[in-house]
Amino acid sequence: MILHIIEYALFSFLLFFSFNSKYQNRYLFIFLVLFAISDEIHQYFVLNRFFDLLDIILDIIGGLLGYLIFHSIPFKYKRITDKS
Repeated sequence: MILHIIEYALFSFLLFFSFNSKYQNRYLFIFLVLFAISDEIHQYFVLNRFFDLLDIILDIIGGLLGYLIFHSIPFKYKRITDKS
């Protein structure tokens, strides 16, 4: 369970880092949610794997976590450089 959160937190962090734009954030998050859903649909057709709604929820939580981490870093960086 925790691996889904870590995996999608890293994925969303890198996704938002590579497309750093305020206007694209909502589209990137929609892409992330659709990717999580398509990943579970794909697993439905793979032998010994199954579709799990909880995995989608955990992926979305991980995506939100990565998004929050990404947006907290510039704020912390600005605070550190302003004190100098």
